[in-house]
Amino acid sequence: MSVPATLSVVVISHNQKEVLKRCLDSILAQKTTFPVEVIVSDDRSADGTREMLLSDYKEKVTSVFFDSDTVDTTFTLERAAYNRINGLKYATGKYLIHTDGDDFFTSTDIFQLMVDKLEAHPECNMCCQNYCIVPEDNINFPHSPFNKSKHFELESILTAEEFITEVGPVVNACICARRTNQVRVTELDGKLYDDNDITMRYLGNSSVILVNRCDFVYVQYKKSSCSSITDAEKLFLFNGIPQIQLAPDLAVVMLKMNIGAIRNISKYVVLKKPIPERIVRYFGSFNIFLLSCLSNNMSFSNRWKYFRIYILSILLLYLRINAKSFLYRRLYRLAV
Repeated sequence: MSVPATLSVVVISHNQKEVLKRCLDSILAQKTTFPVEVIVSDDRSADGTREMLLSDYKEKVTSVFFDSDTVDTTFTLERAAYNRINGLKYATGKYLIHTDGDDFFTSTDIFQLMVDKLEAHPECNMCCQNYCIVPEDNINFPHSPFNKSKHFELESILTAEEFITEVGPVVNACICARRTNQVRVTELDGKLYDDNDITMRYLGNSSVILVNRCDFVYVQYKKSSCSSITDAEKLFLFNGIPQIQLAPDLAVVMLKMNIGAIRNISKYVVLKKPIPERIVRYFGSFNIFLLSCLSNNMSFSNRWKYFRIYILSILLLYLRINAKSFLYRRLYRLAV
């Protein structure tokens, strides 16, 4: 009988055979006192990745396969999301790390360190290290910490709000999360889910412990999935507004941080600017109330009416109501 895994590491790949090997070898090189399961979810690779996984790594990782051509997507990022969800279905560990197949770890003890920290601090749902960003054509580029927050050096324990506001966005593979029943794979949607959303879900209203390490390398590619997204599309996609419904406990702080994006989006209504067609399709394909109502075919009066309701619902979230969690969550979901 196999020993249950303490840590699950989920890796996604798509036509990344050579760099995937680098990623997996860096994971398998980790030295731990507990069992680790490595799950690779490959999305329709045609470069020999499947064959490599089923031969060279047959006894070392669990290989599962996914075909994102079977799901309706607007952006490449959604394909990666569905692939990651597919891999998460097989994770059984108490703790979770997930990464992309083109990134890698540089030490052999970072998994042990992060799990030990979470074991020692049950009040924390996540442990976070620093990370490096290097160009694809020079992965030997000096590996200096990308995030300049002093909290890493101090190995601070931060509340969820402090982590968001004082550390800011991080590369999600530098996080080890304590898995909870509050985050169910069956509730994840590839339209909303990317690696940041799963982090927000696990963060919830918990705390984060930081470690003074920088053992994860994020490789930056010129032809990444983000490079095909225009600046106008990024305004709608990456403003945090669609994603905050996944973390009701953090609604107020998330909205405060994104008030500038709300203002910029409002210009599309007030100035009658056309919304990027892919964004119209994207929001129209799932239920983000009112954002999905904004379309270029709608009359200006109706567009403005819906948007005023949307702004009003956002303002309601700023009311710090001393109510039970259940009531707050219902109010939040109705508003969003």
